Amino acid sequence: MTGMARVTRHPETFLFLSAVVLALLAAALGAQPGPAMLIGAAALAAAAGLPHGALDPLAARQAGLADTALARAAFLAGYTGLAALVVIAWLIAPVAALAVFILVSAWHFGGDWFDETAALVRLGLGLSLLSLPSVLHGDVVGGIYAVLSGEPAVNLAVYQARLAPVWIAGVGVAGLLAARRSRRLSVEIAATGLAALVLHPLLFFALYFALLHSARHFLGLWHAAPDRRIFVRTGVFYTAISLAGAGLAFGVLGRTGEMDETVLRIAFIGLAALTAPHMALIEWIRRRGEVLPRA
Repeated sequence: MTGMARVTRHPETFLFLSAVVLALLAAALGAQPGPAMLIGAAALAAAAGLPHGALDPLAARQAGLADTALARAAFLAGYTGLAALVVIAWLIAPVAALAVFILVSAWHFGGDWFDETAALVRLGLGLSLLSLPSVLHGDVVGGIYAVLSGEPAVNLAVYQARLAPVWIAGVGVAGLLAARRSRRLSVEIAATGLAALVLHPLLFFALYFALLHSARHFLGLWHAAPDRRIFVRTGVFYTAISLAGAGLAFGVLGRTGEMDETVLRIAFIGLAALTAPHMALIEWIRRRGEVLPRA
């Protein structure tokens, strides 16, 4: 297979690796991301998350979970209800909610390379990628956790930083195991781990989430869509609804905090709320072997 064929087959890999290389070069030259870039990174993650989750109704329909009007209504009610429960849990027990969110996200993101048959490796890789930013940027991660869940949440970043050898080993082992299936996957894991360790946490997360994770999910649905016009209409419709909800949250939260803190809260608590139903749906689909091809 030629290099051009690989790019055509996996454009998300090429895009992500190119962005990571440029970001690492900039960091090596001493460039420091300013406030505008960091807010932009959070906005990029949120913007990628909107169509990423907005296509869940279509994914459910393609998998036969919401193939009638009544089933679609029930699916949307359950989906939004679970998301609302996450927000309520975050308000009641913010530190515990953040810890659970990290675990759930680790399992979900580890699924970019491994399925449930390699559960320990999958969870370990996900935890490693989400914990490595605390090693060199502990103050930044602790500050983000404090914004999301209050000052006690800073301890989570401290514990993550103390286990640095574990996270580095986790990425290394996962990369070696992935190399048995594909060198491309091994390179992805190595690049993601290096970016997680070196780059500013918000920049790392934005690049990974927007350019690799969400892009891979989007392309999987695009290739599996029987009618791409419906695909586009569904994505636009639910993204518009999500934007309206984000705008409402922005207006409410903007009265109680600084603008950059508001963006962070909306981006990450919103992602946390949507992660639970999104992950449940994607795992159900993957177990049935439908819609989303493995990387």
